[in-house]
Amino acid sequence: GAAGGLCASLAAQTVAVPVDVISQRLMVQGQRGQYNSSSSSGGGGAATTKAAAAPQAPAAQRYRGGLDALRQIVAAQGVRGLYRGFGTSAALVVPSSAIWWGSYGLYHRALASALLLREQQQQQQQQRDHHGGATAAVQALAGLLAGVTSATLTTPLDVVKTRLQVSDGGGASAAASSAPSAWRIARELVREEGPLGLMRGVGPRVLNVSIWSTAMITVYEFLKRISVKQQPE
Repeated sequence: GAAGGLCASLAAQTVAVPVDVISQRLMVQGQRGQYNSSSSSGGGGAATTKAAAAPQAPAAQRYRGGLDALRQIVAAQGVRGLYRGFGTSAALVVPSSAIWWGSYGLYHRALASALLLREQQQQQQQQRDHHGGATAAVQALAGLLAGVTSATLTTPLDVVKTRLQVSDGGGASAAASSAPSAWRIARELVREEGPLGLMRGVGPRVLNVSIWSTAMITVYEFLKRISVKQQPE
C-alpha cells in the first residue's frame, strides 16, 4: 500500500513536474528578474540591483505560450530543464500526502466521536434519518482540516520548489557551480526575509489545498458508499 502509493506519486511527478515548470514560468515571466540565479550570487544589495538591471535579464514577455516555453527551456537547458525541482517536488508530494491522510484519519475519528456522543442523546429514529448526511458532513470537515494542516506544514517545501522551478539556472553558458539548488535557495530566502519568508503565500496555498481536498474526499467517499450499496449480497 505505502510502497505502491510512493511509486505512483513518483510516476505522476514525471508528467506533472514539466507541466508545473512551464506553468510557473509563464505565470511569473513578468517578474522573473528577481528569481534569476545571477542576482543571488552574493555582493549585497548593490550587486542584486546591478544584476537585475543587466542586459541579459529576461524580457517581460519572454514566452509566447506553453509550447514556446517548452522549446526555449529545452534549447537552453536540455530536457533536464523541464525537471528542475523534481527532487524537491517529490519530497513535497510524499510528506504532503502522508500528512493529509494521517491528519484526515485523526480528524475524522475525533469528529465522528463528537457527533456520536451528541446523537446518543436523540431518539434512535432521528439518528437513522440523519446518519448519511452527518457522515458526509464529518468527512467534508475532516478533509478541510486535513488540507489546512497539510498545506501549512509543507508550504516551505512548496516555496523552495517554486523558486527553483522558475529560476534560469544560468542557461547553457553559465558555470555548473552557479546553478541554484534547493538548499541554496532556502538558505538565501531565510537570510533575506527571515524564517517567515519560507511561509510566503501560505494563505492562498491553504485555501487551494483545502478546497481541493474537501471536494476530493467528499466525492471519493460518496462513490465508495454507492459502490458498496451496489454490490450483490
